[in-house]
Amino acid sequence: MEAERRARPVVGLDGIIGREKMRVSPERWWEYAERDLETARVLLRAQRWDAASLFAQQAVEKAFKAMLVRKGEESPPRIHDLVVLARRAGAAATLERDLTELSRVYVVTRYPDVVLEREPTYGIDQAMAEHHLQVAEGALAWVKQEWSTES
Repeated sequence: MEAERRARPVVGLDGIIGREKMRVSPERWWEYAERDLETARVLLRAQRWDAASLFAQQAVEKAFKAMLVRKGEESPPRIHDLVVLARRAGAAATLERDLTELSRVYVVTRYPDVVLEREPTYGIDQAMAEHHLQVAEGALAWVKQEWSTES
């Protein structure tokens, strides 16, 4: 068993987050987006409002990146701003308000120095998490619709 473990190549962070970006298919990005959306639903049912919102944000980010790759971008930008990604993907400007709010989730759930200490759920309550999930579902539905009209 030890010899088998040593025989496997080890990929460090340089291999994952190196300078050269790996070409990933839009289908692969979409697969990750759908999985993150399902994870958000599971976490919402578990009353983990902050985590549900984070996975909703991640689902939207990956769905828009799938769209960008499908439209011919070699590799999507390494950013988390959903408004910028939506604009580049060609999404309607009417989504921007909700996407601005959902983009903030990425920061407040990951960095403790941007949230008051007395906020146990990073300032995200049930109603907000439910809204974030609805926004994510709408964004993924838009991407899916765009793909079906391209085919």
